[in-house]
Amino acid sequence: MFSFSNLQDTAHDVQAALARLRTEERSALLLHYMEDFPVAKVAAIMHMPVGTVKSHLKRGRDKLETFLKQNGYEKE
Repeated sequence: MFSFSNLQDTAHDVQAALARLRTEERSALLLHYMEDFPVAKVAAIMHMPVGTVKSHLKRGRDKLETFLKQNGYEKE
């Protein structure tokens, strides 16, 4: 979990990080974490196997973490 001090700046940084992701990674993350769809539902929506969705989620999370760390955010 990251420590966020200024919510407005944080929201901007997260949006910027999401914009840098590949479309598949961003879509999988948004559907799973923001829309709260289970992985199987995300796979059905995105017309791809569950394993592929899990890979997109992992890569997307890793890229977001790297971007946020590079921009001064630290894990708690």
